[in-house]
Amino acid sequence: MSALEQEAAIVVARLAEKLSQMASLQDVSAQPDAITPTSPLLESGLMDSLGVFDVVAFIDSAFGVTVPQEALVPANFRTCNALAGMVMSLKCQGT
Repeated sequence: MSALEQEAAIVVARLAEKLSQMASLQDVSAQPDAITPTSPLLESGLMDSLGVFDVVAFIDSAFGVTVPQEALVPANFRTCNALAGMVMSLKCQGT
């Protein structure tokens, strides 16, 4: 596994942990410990519009990247993998 793949795996794990914490505070049907890299976040109700902003703040503090307004599209928030892809892309761009 390359260093970039290892970093991406860490990003996915940290995002899944954050989303599990968020889910445990909400009344959602999904089990917080069942969040996987491919769990549907928006469709399942694990993340709503306020959750998006919570995750954006987490990304800024945890990974040191700023999520620009143009990245606030549903495709980037569908799964942990999608979120991690956005974070890694932003890190490569140096934002």
